[in-house]
Amino acid sequence: MLVLSAARCGDEMLVAYSCKCRGACPSCSARRMCGSAAHLVDHVLPDVPLRQWVLTAPYEVRRVLALRPDALTAQNRFFVEEIARWQKQRAAAFGVQGGETGAVTFVQRFDSMLRCFVHLHVVAVDGVFTKADDGALVFHEGRAPSHEEIAHVAARVEKRMVRWLRRRKLIDERPAEERSNEPREVEPLEACMQMGLFDGVFLRLGDGGAQLGSDDDEPHAPRGKVPWRRSVAST
Repeated sequence: MLVLSAARCGDEMLVAYSCKCRGACPSCSARRMCGSAAHLVDHVLPDVPLRQWVLTAPYEVRRVLALRPDALTAQNRFFVEEIARWQKQRAAAFGVQGGETGAVTFVQRFDSMLRCFVHLHVVAVDGVFTKADDGALVFHEGRAPSHEEIAHVAARVEKRMVRWLRRRKLIDERPAEERSNEPREVEPLEACMQMGLFDGVFLRLGDGGAQLGSDDDEPHAPRGKVPWRRSVAST
């Protein structure tokens, strides 16, 4: 925190960031990121191989994840549980029974353009732990997953999440021709989220209120093909 004091009037103003930035500050965010990473490395994560798993969702589900904390919690739980299930089954196939594993999740809500893009980064132990007769923990390192195994984990996560959403009537599975063309009224927060989710346009105004050129007036580089676009999990 930083307290700014005016020399003439004596007023004071409390600023959240020392850089006096009103929005997302790259410097402050990077410092916080480094602090969190250091804490995890020094006090949380074991000194064993780790693997990053990333989960994304379709636009309709992404909208629900952005607005409903319970949906985001369920999505993360399904993802972590399915990673652990796959690791334990793979270890059992090699004769390692009763293994346990662990993971840490980071929720990322924006993409590089600050558009609404809720997705999960999971740092998972790349193997399982078992307990020896003397009580010591023994780590059994696993191998890298194949594309087929990643697709299997993704399919199970998708099946469980769709079932969760369907029970709560949070997704519209009707054919397009049966849906109403009239847009429903949304809360201001959801309207802002949808603008960020579907590439809405923000107008820029000059000092006199005149509209400046928007970002859409600038040429955009073509997007490259992204592998595993339909899948919800990757490494």
